[in-house]
Amino acid sequence: MNKSASVFLAGVTTGLLAACILGALLLRPKTSGGPDTGARGIVLKLAHGLDEAHPVHQAMTLMKQRLEELTGGKATIDLYSGGVLGGETDCLEQVQKGELAMTKVSTAALEAFIPEMKVFSIPFAFRDETHFWNTLHSGVG
Repeated sequence: MNKSASVFLAGVTTGLLAACILGALLLRPKTSGGPDTGARGIVLKLAHGLDEAHPVHQAMTLMKQRLEELTGGKATIDLYSGGVLGGETDCLEQVQKGELAMTKVSTAALEAFIPEMKVFSIPFAFRDETHFWNTLHSGVG
């Protein structure tokens, strides 16, 4: 993968994770476990199975730093990498239970929870990246 594609994917991942943070903060019911709001302020837990050297984990670390900067330290993210809290299915179940605020999983893992995600596993459905994004941003996507 070339450098511009890596930078693009890291940017997309960071944007998606930021959207997840906002969703976790704004849409989570007040009666659920919710984020910890103790002495450290809001603490969101994010778990995934990637190595700490992986670019996506590095993007998550940057997201954690930016969140702390933007909130003056009132909100942070505890990162759990390398599958220490379980595999993708385990992490998705923890998100459902409110034990985790966020997780990063593959499309294949999401298919068991959201059947519509199966569309992204159709082999050879898209000619190239441009065709993929054009389809995703059309009435079909």
